[in-house]
Amino acid sequence: MIGLTSLVTEYPPMPPKFNRRRTAFVLGKIDEILAWEQRKEAERDTKLVELARYLCEVRARQYWRLESLKSFDEVLEERFPESRRKATT
Repeated sequence: MIGLTSLVTEYPPMPPKFNRRRTAFVLGKIDEILAWEQRKEAERDTKLVELARYLCEVRARQYWRLESLKSFDEVLEERFPESRRKATT
């Protein structure tokens, strides 16, 4: 049993073959995906700020009356049925 728990082996496994071209390709793809994700996150943040600005205007100027709604809360319930928290955060 002692031999089976030992981490030291007489014949360590061979490291994988190193392919510089494949390595550069894979690391480049990772960087490309991360850059895309950052662009999308920045675009999402911009859109959420724009959405918040419009929602504030709807609340301040009572635009919900155009749709015969009774309050800003009804606007939120209608536009964001799955989660009102998304609209107010």
